[in-house]
Order: sequence, then structure tokens, then C-alpha cells
Amino acid sequence: MDRARLDAAIAVPLLSRDFACSYQATLGAMPMTALNPLFVKDNLIIEEGDLKSIALEAQARNGVAHGTLTAVYDHLKIKLVKPDDKKKERPITWLANLFLRNKNRNPYRTPTGKLGKTDYERVPGDDFFRFMWRSARNGLLDIMLPGIQVPFPPD
Repeated sequence: MDRARLDAAIAVPLLSRDFACSYQATLGAMPMTALNPLFVKDNLIIEEGDLKSIALEAQARNGVAHGTLTAVYDHLKIKLVKPDDKKKERPITWLANLFLRNKNRNPYRTPTGKLGKTDYERVPGDDFFRFMWRSARNGLLDIMLPGIQVPFPPD
């Protein structure tokens, strides 16, 4: 992506029997449209938005990650599309943007973060970095599509 600074810290106890680990990451300011390649298989397109920062904190144990993702952004607008088609799903897109508009409201113009949960169970075949990314993606989708469970598409 080469659009923003990414800092990460990963703690993996080498002798852990239950694969207990923790990780933290922060991502700096960038246009949110730069995140679109990460959501291609989710039938979601970010049409506009200004990302100020993202902070991720998660703990994993026995292949299950739990944590939080905090995103600070302005003017997020998304489009949901039909699978294998770039035509907009108008009623669903309208409803999703209605939720986002309410979540985007910030009358004081302070950098308040939107909080998403990262609950992800490892799929057999996931390597460590895919496991971390999918838990972060889970938190981003919780912010962008609140209350909607988006399954992971097959690779």
C-alpha cells in the first residue's frame, strides 16, 4: 500500500503450549480508499474517507484472537456491491451509509475513535500474519458495518 506508517509489536512466548500471544499495531493517516484492496473479496468498496489513525490491540490463545480496534476517521462512505459485479446494491448501501453517517457525527470536531471488536477464530491453513490481518479486518468491519457479521470468503 505504501500510504502510511505502520508500527507493530508482537509478543510470542516460545514455550507456550497453547499458542498464547499478543500483538499491537498502529497505522497512520491516509486516504481510506487505499484500504480497498483489503476488502475486494468482501464486496465492499470504500468510496471516500480520511483515516487519521488506527490502533489495534489483541490477545490470542488456542487459535482465537480477542481485542479491540480503534479507528479515527472522517467522512467515511462505502458501497456494497454484488458478488462478481461492480453494480451497487442500492438499498443495502443506503442503509450501511445511514449507519455510518450516524457513527461519523462529531459535532465537536474532536478526534474521537470508533471502537470495533476483533473476535476471530483461526481457520486451518492460516499462517500467523493472515491470522493477525483477519482479526484486524474483523475489527474494521465491525466499525464500518456495525452489527453485521461478514463471513470470510474462501481464498
